Amino acid sequence: MRMLAHSFILPALLTVTLAQAADDASRTAAGVMTPEEQLLQTLDTSYELLQLDTGSDRFSLLFRPAMAPTAKGNLLLLPDTGVADAWLEQTRALIDYLPEHGWNVLIAQPPAPPDPALPERTLPVMKRLTGGQGEPPPAADAPPAAPPAASEDAAPNEGNSTEDPVTEPPYPDRLNNRLQSAWAELEQRGSGKQKLVMGIGSSASWAAQFALSQGEDISLVMLNPRPARQAPEALESLLEKLDQRKVVDLYYHPLPGYPNAEPDAQQRRLLARRLGMAQYHQSRLPGVFRGWQTDMPWLTRQVRGILERVFQEQLTPLQELKQPDLSPPQPPGSRPAGRPDSI
Repeated sequence: MRMLAHSFILPALLTVTLAQAADDASRTAAGVMTPEEQLLQTLDTSYELLQLDTGSDRFSLLFRPAMAPTAKGNLLLLPDTGVADAWLEQTRALIDYLPEHGWNVLIAQPPAPPDPALPERTLPVMKRLTGGQGEPPPAADAPPAAPPAASEDAAPNEGNSTEDPVTEPPYPDRLNNRLQSAWAELEQRGSGKQKLVMGIGSSASWAAQFALSQGEDISLVMLNPRPARQAPEALESLLEKLDQRKVVDLYYHPLPGYPNAEPDAQQRRLLARRLGMAQYHQSRLPGVFRGWQTDMPWLTRQVRGILERVFQEQLTPLQELKQPDLSPPQPPGSRPAGRPDSI
C-alpha cells in the first residue's frame, strides 16, 4: 500500500498509515476497532491521519489538502467538545467536500470535557451524620492515641519522593494547546489567502478565543454555536472583541436538543448591529437538522457557498445572506432557472 506523506513537529508527531491500519486491524480482529482505525479503512491516500504527542497530551488530527492548483485558504475545524469519539463522524462530510473545492482542511480532535464536580457536603449535613454534636471529645483519663505503626511493606522514604507527579493540564490549556499545535501543522502543510477557524456547537467559543489570540488575519466561522460550560469567556463577549474581523454565523432552527437556537442567534445578530460589526454575517440554514451523516450534501454545499460569498465577494456591512433555492433536485441534464451554482 502507498504510505501517506509525513512530517515532524516538536515534541512528537506520528503519522498513521494505511499499512499500519491493516496491521492494527489484524491485531484487533477479536475486539472493537477504534474510530481512527475504522476511518482509515474508508479513506483514500489524499487524507492524512496524524497523532500528536506533547508528553502530557496525545490527540489526533485529520488533514486533507485542497484538490486545486491554487488553494483558496486554510480552514481549521474544531468539532463540538461534547461529541467524544464521534468527532470524526461529525466532521467527515465537511472534510470530504470542502477540499474538492479548493480548501485545505484540518480537523483537531477536542479533549473530552471534565466531569462536573460533585457538590461539597454542607455543614448541616455533616452535623446530621455525626448526631448533630460533631466529633465527641476524648475522655479525660484516656491515654493519648499512639501514632499508626509503619507498615513493613512500606517503601523507604515514601512520601518524600523528589519526583513531581505527572498532572494533566487544566482543560482550557489542553484545548488551546491542541488548537495551537493544529494550526502550526495546517500552516506547514497548506497555503492560501484565507485563514479560517470553524467551531461547531460548544466549540464556537473556543474557536472565537483562538481567532482572537492569533491576530487579525484569522476569521471565525461558527456552525450551530451554543454555550460552552468550560469556556473562560462567553461567546457574546468574544464577539465584541472580534468587531473588526470577518465572522460567519450559521445555525439550524429548529435544532434538536437546543431550543434556544433561534433566540440566541437573534441576540448575536442584535449585538452585531449594536456594535456596528461590518464583517458579521449570519444565516439560518434551511430545513431541520437531522443529525450528522457521512454524506450531507445540503449542509456542505451551504457552507461552501456561503464561504465563497463572504470571503471572495464584497458583501455590504451586516448583509443578510440570502437563502438558496430549496426546490427538489431535477433530473440529470436539467437546471431550474436562477438556481445559484455556488450552492
